[in-house]
Amino acid sequence: MRHRILASQSSAAFRVSRRARLFGAAALGLLTVGLSGCSAPAPHLPASATSVQAQALGGVKIMPLGDSITFGYDGANNTSGYRLGLWNRFLNDGLNIDFVGSLQSGSGPNNFDTDNEGHYGWRINQLIDNIDGWLDTYQPQIITLMIGTNDINNNDDVANAPARLNTLIDKITARRPNARLLVASITPLRDAAANDRVRQYNATIPGIVTAKVQAGKNVSYVNMAGALTLANIPDGIHPDAAGYDKMAVIWRNALLPWLRTGTVSLPQDQVRSLQVTTPGYTNRFLRHQLGLGFTEIVNAGSGALLKNDASWKIVRGLADAGCYSLESVNYPGEYLRHYLSRVRKARPDGSDTFRQDATWCARPGLSGSGVSFESKNFPGRYLRHFSAEVWLTENGGSLPSDAPGAFAEDTSWNVVAGWAGR
Repeated sequence: MRHRILASQSSAAFRVSRRARLFGAAALGLLTVGLSGCSAPAPHLPASATSVQAQALGGVKIMPLGDSITFGYDGANNTSGYRLGLWNRFLNDGLNIDFVGSLQSGSGPNNFDTDNEGHYGWRINQLIDNIDGWLDTYQPQIITLMIGTNDINNNDDVANAPARLNTLIDKITARRPNARLLVASITPLRDAAANDRVRQYNATIPGIVTAKVQAGKNVSYVNMAGALTLANIPDGIHPDAAGYDKMAVIWRNALLPWLRTGTVSLPQDQVRSLQVTTPGYTNRFLRHQLGLGFTEIVNAGSGALLKNDASWKIVRGLADAGCYSLESVNYPGEYLRHYLSRVRKARPDGSDTFRQDATWCARPGLSGSGVSFESKNFPGRYLRHFSAEVWLTENGGSLPSDAPGAFAEDTSWNVVAGWAGR
């Protein structure tokens, strides 16, 4: 909660594609990152009085919550952690955010907001004991939770660590039911036995989160576990600068859907094409082929079949008049829907499930340009191209197509004049 400035639009990120396969629908998830026993290089500092000024600037209040990884310790007495890289990326994205919390750590350019709730050496129970007061004081709109490493590294009743996390999640969602809670899987530990416990702990989290989501809780999963390797953990516990920067990218991509809110108005009953906006791939458009969604290069010299396959009539949403459905031009009456996470063209079967699957809510592009199409029945999941295939994806989820790299760019589309008839 500190001084905050509004920044300019971001430049586009690079695209690195990986081969994707067809998988079943993934569970909605949630996870944690923590810290193990480690001495603090500096005392925790209370938030300064000037930090209250940030609220008046209207920034979205984000509480970084956890242990010394959240505090930012890197084994070399630096304490900005992932928060500085995240702050700078939000500046480039033109987003107005306000970190909040009772502690301050780190330093950096661009009026870096140092507020956080990253507590050295703390375990899950300690957050449980203190969380209500912090939430009441700072009233965050978004909480980024990373906790559990100290429990795991110290072998502290590891079997019940998931239950403790479950309790913490319940306390947060009960106290701030309208806030968005994002929880990340914990990063690796150098000790082999401890790292085995990390993997076991991480494996339990998706089920916990699925139950919360099904109960209507505003929680999301952030897959941090695969982002860092042991090479990024020089002291055996804490990330180095490169590791923290990787974390900043993951957090940024996970947070964008909740920061770029609102709706986009599209022309109804008009034929349009969806153009890829990812740098290096902007000559590609969404098309159907053998029933499945792909992207392909389309230009003036392309054949009529390809141009028609890459054209869609934008109609009122089958399940929500405030959203949209995309009807195939050359297969009238068939719509773009998701099924088992893969996006495809299909004819309605009369079910409410189909209508929901074929309804897309138009949002401001997650990359800062274009339009992102959010699933009506899976909020937080978006239409994405990945290795030339089109998927319903959740940033940092369990499928290869959920990979966080270039997520914002891959889920942002330009809605342009339809290729059909041109």
